[in-house]
Amino acid sequence: MVNRMKKVFFVLCCCLAVGVLSGAALPVVKNSKSNYCIVFNPKSANPEVAWRAAKDLQEYIFKATGAKLPMVKAEARKGRPAFLVGFEKVTVPEGFVVKTSGKDIIISGNDTKGSVLNCHWASGARTGTWHGVSDFLEKQLGVRWFFPGELGEYVPKRKDWSVPELNYTGAPRFVHRALNYQTRKGMSKQQVEQNYIFNRRNRSGRADSWCGWHNWRHNLPKEKYFKDHPEYFAYVGGRRYGMDPLNHGLQICTTNPEALDVLAANMIAEVKKRPVKSMLSLSPNDGGRQCECDKCQALDDGVRPDGSRIMTTRMMTYVNEMAKRITKVLPDQKMGMYAYSHYAEGVSKVKVHPAVTMMEVLNDTGLSYYRADIRKKHLENLKNWRKSLNRLYFYSFPEGMGGLELPCCQFNNISMLYDNLYAADVTGFSINNSTSYGAAALNNYFYLKFAWGGIKDKEKFYEETLRDCYGKAGAPVMRGYFADIESRLSKFANRGLKENRDLGYISRYPGVFTDVYPGLAEKWLPKLKAAAAATKDKGQKARIQMSITNLEYCQVTVALYDRAIKVVKTSKPDVKVAAEALKLIAKRKEYFKKMRALPSNSPADTVKTERNFRIPFDANVFSFMMAANARKSGSTTRISSVPVVDGKLDEALWKNIKPLRIHFAKDNGDIFKVGADLYLARHKGDLYLGIRCEEPLVDKILDSGRRADSKVWNENCIDLFFAPAGQKGVYQLAFNSLGTVRTFRKDTKDGVWNPKAVVKTFRGKDFWSAEVKLPISSMTAVKDFAGDIWGMNFCRVRRTVQPSEYSCWSPTFGDFNRPERFGRVIIK
Repeated sequence: MVNRMKKVFFVLCCCLAVGVLSGAALPVVKNSKSNYCIVFNPKSANPEVAWRAAKDLQEYIFKATGAKLPMVKAEARKGRPAFLVGFEKVTVPEGFVVKTSGKDIIISGNDTKGSVLNCHWASGARTGTWHGVSDFLEKQLGVRWFFPGELGEYVPKRKDWSVPELNYTGAPRFVHRALNYQTRKGMSKQQVEQNYIFNRRNRSGRADSWCGWHNWRHNLPKEKYFKDHPEYFAYVGGRRYGMDPLNHGLQICTTNPEALDVLAANMIAEVKKRPVKSMLSLSPNDGGRQCECDKCQALDDGVRPDGSRIMTTRMMTYVNEMAKRITKVLPDQKMGMYAYSHYAEGVSKVKVHPAVTMMEVLNDTGLSYYRADIRKKHLENLKNWRKSLNRLYFYSFPEGMGGLELPCCQFNNISMLYDNLYAADVTGFSINNSTSYGAAALNNYFYLKFAWGGIKDKEKFYEETLRDCYGKAGAPVMRGYFADIESRLSKFANRGLKENRDLGYISRYPGVFTDVYPGLAEKWLPKLKAAAAATKDKGQKARIQMSITNLEYCQVTVALYDRAIKVVKTSKPDVKVAAEALKLIAKRKEYFKKMRALPSNSPADTVKTERNFRIPFDANVFSFMMAANARKSGSTTRISSVPVVDGKLDEALWKNIKPLRIHFAKDNGDIFKVGADLYLARHKGDLYLGIRCEEPLVDKILDSGRRADSKVWNENCIDLFFAPAGQKGVYQLAFNSLGTVRTFRKDTKDGVWNPKAVVKTFRGKDFWSAEVKLPISSMTAVKDFAGDIWGMNFCRVRRTVQPSEYSCWSPTFGDFNRPERFGRVIIK
């Protein structure tokens, strides 16, 4: 009922938005002079809101007309006509009223206490009065705030200005409108403040608090509970799973009532400590490894084509159980929860508790929404969720786990997204757009405008936005440039997309380097530079230049990827190409510096994205390749007697073998302080390997996988790779610190390899060790293999630290299984 009333009010606001009556216009400015003053209410619900709104009125009337209206107290008006800011009561959350009364112009809104600049999920204020002033300045003076800072704004000039008789109200279509990840380390105080102001002027805000972070790790931490209560946590692979390889926290068993009791008690204690009343998050931890116990799986809604389970009913049952516990103590407490990952589908068999707001998640909309089938499926899913909820919000990282600051201005994509959000009666959104304005261009402006609502003619809105933002010479060029970007992204998306279900993102790398961005700079840089040269307005020129700088950066990044792949994808890299890559890396850093200045915000942390997706842009990669010993080499040692395979490495023969050091970071060749030594021997037809893994944190080894199908690579493990001479196949043998073994053959469909290896492990005071016996005949039919040169690599995953450490004997600059980067081993 409440949502229906809000919808009616929004429609009414749209009808009244024109609000221009037939009376005589008020001459506010004549020949850059004005008799008007500005009065704001110092006793309003939040005086800072009224003051900032009044200051914006003063600033932009002056910039537009040259007339600077004084700000005075009410008693100092002395009969002068005035802008009266923040005096009238408005009850609709974040709503406002704009009207003329005699010669006065009244602007007031629904304001609350809290942070005025930072639209924080808990402490951010409602700023209805500021919304009203922004709306007034847009409609009456044509002011626009396309980007943060003065170069991001558009203010048409005039010497005379009259205001028609007005009487209209406004309110947001979406009660929750959040742009996140726009400010970050390295930004100046001015940049941070200008980003906050940009958001507020474009009506970012919240009618209510929202909280949906991944919360289990905070309120049921493994460090406190796993040792004494493993039953609280997820049952995975035949045991209560205590490993946290991605540092996301352990998942819990949602059908364990005692676990929910403790979780609820901790959440209640947390919210009671908060300085302001705000929403509680019920969201599980990020990633996969949800509970596989019979009780939890009995609540699931089936299996997807990829074999993953649909856990919606399971999670909504958990949500209701938690809401019941929490509202028993805190009857008015509101809660939030993501609909995400393995529980994204709106197929719940239970109706969600009315105190809970769900936020449906679809990341990578910047790619996926070019697919008609995905748009159709997403709309159906939104509508299905809406059936069981009082309120539904939406959430996305448009560029998924990071866009690397590559160009992505996408009006049509955003427009199609909002078509679906409107159709499904979604009433809130969080867009985590970490991409800088240089790359995203007008995206953030579009997200906020569509969320506020009231755009009747999208084509007219887009045309006018481009005209005002980039000028007469720039608008058609920028439109063509943006259209080409969208066309390329659309073609890429429609060729097929690969989703990571656990983390909820679509893999865009390396495809965008090879299929989307090559040739873009060569085609558009001359046109953009010509448009900038023909543009006189300082702000419009700066905004075109922002895209030019980003496109030049894109050109360098595409060239770097081309050189990087030529280097890391071969066993004999060209030193000249590696040197070219190092120069491009230096040039790319220079562009990062250029892209930091307003009207852009600081570029996102591309290093994290590069590491996550194993993109070889680290300078150490190429420095390593140019070194004399870039490709590791070694040999087996022939032994006359065989060791007892018990994992202890305490026999004399091991001491006579020169170890191969496993300590290079796989992605960039950095050296880890904690490494491992591998001893490689041969006796007749068998290889013997001894591995001693240094581990100062032995007590943090929590490996528990003992089943034949255990995913040992998610625990502390050794990963051995063998590529016999004269063969294309690669053989992989991996085991954890418990001696649980997995084997694979990489050149067959089924991947089966049964080498009949013997693996034993041992755990010491500050190390763990292993011994392996491996028949050579399980990998090659060659009988006389002495003198053959095999490709081999010896790798380690260390899970006792966060982030986990992935080390190699021969760094691969990507996945462990890169045969072209294996070291060479002579079989003696």
